[in-house]
Amino acid sequence: MQRAIFLLVLFIACQRGPKHEDTPTSGHIKIAVDVAVQPVIEAQLEMFHHDYKRAKIEVEYLPEAKCVEKLLQDCVRLIIITRPLNKEEEQVLKAAKLIPRPVKLAYEAVALIVHPDNPQYEFSVEEIKQILKGEQLRWANGDTIQVVVDNNASGIVQYLKDSLLQGAPFGENTYAIGSIKEVVDYVAEHPNALGFVPLCWISDKDEKTPNTFLSKIKLCAVGTQPGQYYEPYQAWIYQRKYPFIRPIYSIKREPYMGLGSGFEAFLTGGKGQRIFWLHDLIPAHAPIRLVEIKEQNLLEEEK
Repeated sequence: MQRAIFLLVLFIACQRGPKHEDTPTSGHIKIAVDVAVQPVIEAQLEMFHHDYKRAKIEVEYLPEAKCVEKLLQDCVRLIIITRPLNKEEEQVLKAAKLIPRPVKLAYEAVALIVHPDNPQYEFSVEEIKQILKGEQLRWANGDTIQVVVDNNASGIVQYLKDSLLQGAPFGENTYAIGSIKEVVDYVAEHPNALGFVPLCWISDKDEKTPNTFLSKIKLCAVGTQPGQYYEPYQAWIYQRKYPFIRPIYSIKREPYMGLGSGFEAFLTGGKGQRIFWLHDLIPAHAPIRLVEIKEQNLLEEEK
């Protein structure tokens, strides 16, 4: 009889599970975010903390590969990166009896930038491939093309490897120089440089840093058809005319409805999706309405 009571108590205790101190709108957790999307996630966290005073999300901005490491090592509850986990990474979570479910938050673009004095700012996708492989080494004026990226662990570098190089190595004219800011600064100071940066770092909004960046460099247009080139503007991203687009995902290590789930719900909700839109990205869950403004209409307005 006593053994039966003991087993019943043990069963009830197991059914209750561990006590969690956080809820979807309160508590304290740590997350890791790809530095490529830092400006927009900073805005998201500011609004989330404003709405939910009892929530504290501690964030570390890291290269994409480091974010994944943090998640697999159980150092953070949630990560925000620009790719889903690969099969090997998924297996690590499954071994811990967790089912990784990436949630698509928005779409962003990899932008190409050059010095303001560089007369070439339109490229075909094929030209970009040749430049990255080191097959095209010079600008039209004969100067050597210097390709600059942030660092070897970044999502930008991984994107270029997967989408453009497809197994081929970078050419000898490609340099990893440290950070996104350093890429922008380098291009601003070197007329022969070509840089690859995340769009939300140079979006033309009221934030001080992006505006400062945009005034120092020239944004390039890229196309898949001759004579049809598109800058990474929202309309061209939404219509898939700009070719270098990548999703932004959140991936949780949370087997219950905690603060990580609450923040993810905020990001996919109306307010979070609007913040993505205001930072020149394309929301993944909110409806998009494109308005065509014709020159004739503008003239009639002026009259």
